[in-house]
Amino acid sequence: MVRRMEYQRLRNMVPSIATKPLVSKVTVIEEAIRYIDYLHSALLTRLRTKGLPSCLRGVDVDVNHLNLDDIKELVCQLVQRNNQLKKQQQQGRSNSRTEEEDEVLNERLIMWNNKQRLK
Repeated sequence: MVRRMEYQRLRNMVPSIATKPLVSKVTVIEEAIRYIDYLHSALLTRLRTKGLPSCLRGVDVDVNHLNLDDIKELVCQLVQRNNQLKKQQQQGRSNSRTEEEDEVLNERLIMWNNKQRLK
């Protein structure tokens, strides 16, 4: 029951199949993957034309040399960071991270920046 509801929820998020009455689970997954790829591509185009949004201006990223793999990795890191901040807020902690969390985030950003420099 829960799984069916999750497929329905995912289906509703994907424009190409949201209004179709009958769609297989395989089609839902395939179309979701295509839509995510499209969103990554659109994000890459936007970053190249408009630059980083103000909330990311401190991140050392050369948007002109980003590719789709970089975007996917950057999005994953930002989602993880956002989830950590939400978790902290839910636990009633302040928005400041612990030293351990700072270390992990800094290591990830350093690795990502080093990868960018090697390209």
